Amino acid sequence: MRATQLWHAIIACGTAAFLSGVASADNLQTAPPSNLEIRRASETRRLGRLRVARASRRYCRAAHLRCTGGQETGLSRADDPRAAGDWGVRVRGSGIGAGTFYMYRVTGRGTATKDAPFGTVLNGNFVLNDPYAYRTQDVDYSQFYSSPPFIDTNQTIYAGGGKSIVYDHAADPAPTHMDIRPEDLVMYELHVQDYTAQLSGLPPALRGTYLGLAQGGLKTPGGLSAGIDHLAELGVTAVELMPIMQYDKETTTAPGRVNHWGYMTTNFFAPETRYASRQGEEVIELKRLIQAFHDRGIAVFMDVVYNHTAEGSWVQDGRLADKCYNLCDDIPEVYRATANGFFANASGTGNDIDFAGGDRFTKHLVRDSLTLWHTAYGVDGFRFDLARILADGSSDAAAWVSADPRFARAHLHAEPWDLEGQWWNFMDSPPWDWRNNRWANGSASTATGRGSSRRAICVTRAP
Repeated sequence: MRATQLWHAIIACGTAAFLSGVASADNLQTAPPSNLEIRRASETRRLGRLRVARASRRYCRAAHLRCTGGQETGLSRADDPRAAGDWGVRVRGSGIGAGTFYMYRVTGRGTATKDAPFGTVLNGNFVLNDPYAYRTQDVDYSQFYSSPPFIDTNQTIYAGGGKSIVYDHAADPAPTHMDIRPEDLVMYELHVQDYTAQLSGLPPALRGTYLGLAQGGLKTPGGLSAGIDHLAELGVTAVELMPIMQYDKETTTAPGRVNHWGYMTTNFFAPETRYASRQGEEVIELKRLIQAFHDRGIAVFMDVVYNHTAEGSWVQDGRLADKCYNLCDDIPEVYRATANGFFANASGTGNDIDFAGGDRFTKHLVRDSLTLWHTAYGVDGFRFDLARILADGSSDAAAWVSADPRFARAHLHAEPWDLEGQWWNFMDSPPWDWRNNRWANGSASTATGRGSSRRAICVTRAP
């Protein structure tokens, strides 16, 4: 379990609480941890760990972590100079471990207002999930909020859903990878649900699921190969899966309809739940799907959306509401502001993530996310949605992505523009090469860069 830089910043300003419950329970207030162990992060293990990453210099005064007992384990501010830096929290107790539900409650002095929404949202009536959670329940607005999330609310607004769930990837088989040269890429972009939604030879319970897409031996009514076998028969060497991270399916939709495409990410480390054939099996089913592609010599790329999130704010009845899932309690650290103090909108969604400057939490978040998908799932490459936003204002352009050795084998592909029309000054540090952008006008075309560089930009679809 991991909390981010913003959590440390908030802890230093106020109080954060850890809520836990056994996996079979709907009530977060069950199975309280019996004790809490505080160590430097280097001394803790991934499983059962709440990691407070490098603290924000703006907020890093000091923090003291303590166990309050009962159902909530508290982390409160104190004048303790040891609190700066990287910390780990290990929660021990009966039933605590893989499968445990957990959430955060954050309190303090928020700075966001109706007239100046670009500030912190620190209200203990909000219950937040973990941005580093490996598994979650459905994270949808109606599952998360029982009433409009006004930042000045004095009553509980949490609807009970969207909980983070501890998952131990080390208990799963190690993934494989496919090494495909850029010049040998024959890519096929697909949507996990749509590709098998109408395959008559597939049991209804598997249609539109990870396992349905992994199912071999399927035929059309005319006897032709279908499903994953059809892709292998076509000679496809890599598939690009449209977004499969957990996302808010109710964002930008009319009542009663679902946001189908998945470009409103809520959790960058957890797979989307609705593509699982069995509830709670999305992690292992996705791993089985990726292995099924690898068994057929097909690499797997993910369409990743790091330029914005599903969070957002609005004014309703003269009050500021903030749909906050896990990041917007520290808006200035995560999101990009305009000159007049509102949210930047180069993504078209009104909540651009900020990667400006040098080392910062948002860059760590993206690199850690890419590392997880590459090392725990076996993902072979990534297509970055509106990729220019990742380099905008960054002191090292996009090298903070491409230079990370943890996913050095992965292909990096880019949609090299943003919705403000900026394009040619996109990413200017090797191995990214903006000159490949000329191929982006082609329909579902592929540009492989110069020579045989595995890290060359590859634009895989037209705008």
